[in-house]
Amino acid sequence: SGKAELNGKLSALSLHMDRFSVLNKQSGSSEYYGKLALNGDINLTSDTASNLLIDANISNAGSGKVSFSIASGTENSSSLLEFAKPKSANDEEEKLEISQPLPSPQRGKIEAKCRVTINPGLEIAASLDKEGNNALNIAGEGVVTADINSTTKDLVLGGNYNITEGKYHFSTLSSLI
Repeated sequence: SGKAELNGKLSALSLHMDRFSVLNKQSGSSEYYGKLALNGDINLTSDTASNLLIDANISNAGSGKVSFSIASGTENSSSLLEFAKPKSANDEEEKLEISQPLPSPQRGKIEAKCRVTINPGLEIAASLDKEGNNALNIAGEGVVTADINSTTKDLVLGGNYNITEGKYHFSTLSSLI
């Protein structure tokens, strides 16, 4: 129901997507689920073995829905936010002794320049806490850009996303008002 073509050498790869399915998971199968197909291009280039540039210009292909949880209900989960039990007064601090300094890891540089066009028909649902009391469900359209640099740890977001419909529930705000 779609296709993707991967071309190039390891130092310069290009991926062209035409209604390529990138998400097709049922509810409850993971912390993110839904159905999403993409159009567009992703180019990976590398001038050295330690530098990678990702250039993406993608859009949703038709309607779809992406649902995700920013926080999970289980401890030490793989979600974006984790909730841990508070330490009690009886917990002992772990001590780590290092006899020699550890060498600094050699890290490469990754830069990503992404342009995402969100066409009408894509619904986004997000649960913001482990109980599900703070959530939103929106639909809209727009163009969003994201530039990421792993060396400087900069994330620059831009663009416009116009919400055309949606619902939200923030219980935390309700208790403050």
